[in-house]
Amino acid sequence: MRMFKRLVAVLAVMVVLPLSHAFADETTGTIVEIDPDAKSIVLDDDTVYVLPDTIDPEGLNIGDVVQITYSESDSGTLVVTALSVTN
Repeated sequence: MRMFKRLVAVLAVMVVLPLSHAFADETTGTIVEIDPDAKSIVLDDDTVYVLPDTIDPEGLNIGDVVQITYSESDSGTLVVTALSVTN
């Protein structure tokens, strides 16, 4: 019975982990524009990312190299789920 429970747990993890990556992407780039009113940033590839309330744009600077994890909303907006400054 214990082996069966372990097998079920392993299978559940194998199913859930790929799904979490299916809805999130990562990128690295340099911030070229910050819009505090819209709570968004633009990276050097001209892609706009919207920041959640948990990330204060005032703590970011133009020229910062950032690594971003993001997901795409139903409307096509790229919403940041995690951000770290790497420079």
